[in-house]
Amino acid sequence: MYDFLAGKQNMETSYFLSQGKTIERWNAIRKDNLVGSLVYYDGLHNDARMNVSLALTAVLEGAVIANHVEVLSLTKDVNGKITGATMKDTFTGDTWTTSSTAVINATGPFTDRIRKMDDPNTPEIVAPSLGTHIILPKYYSPDHMGLIDPNTEDGRVMFFLPWYYPISIFLMIGKETQSLELQTTQPISPTIPLQQKKTSNGF
Repeated sequence: MYDFLAGKQNMETSYFLSQGKTIERWNAIRKDNLVGSLVYYDGLHNDARMNVSLALTAVLEGAVIANHVEVLSLTKDVNGKITGATMKDTFTGDTWTTSSTAVINATGPFTDRIRKMDDPNTPEIVAPSLGTHIILPKYYSPDHMGLIDPNTEDGRVMFFLPWYYPISIFLMIGKETQSLELQTTQPISPTIPLQQKKTSNGF
């Protein structure tokens, strides 16, 4: 499926690994009922660095940027067209209104909050979720290879990904997803007892 969707932009062709080859690369994997594994190629994207790069590039091109700013409301003209926004500096508490020819809602999980400032009756299109991630030394996985298990005991997807490629110093393990009622810009995971969990492959 990845190869088909990528088309000519596909990085490499997917292939099948036998049981023996899979165990050879992932020696901690559970061996019973293991048939093999499918290998596909995907890109690694550091969204935090991209956002900083976009902001710095905008400044170089003459833009004025502001961080830690909250949108309080949208301003409109007599025809109901959005003409700007009233904002608040969350550090100082200062507020101001900015006019513009275009307002872009690029607020990620808070998209619906901004959309409802325009129309309180608009249906929500975002379902916020909470994932759990831990970082382990890289030696738990083979070089330049991760693993995804879509069949865990609670039905959520678990993944093992080399982080900071091509250095690959760390292995990031994550489990997605848990629905979240988004009430703050800094959601905190609920405290739960640490228990040993098994995936369907018995890691």
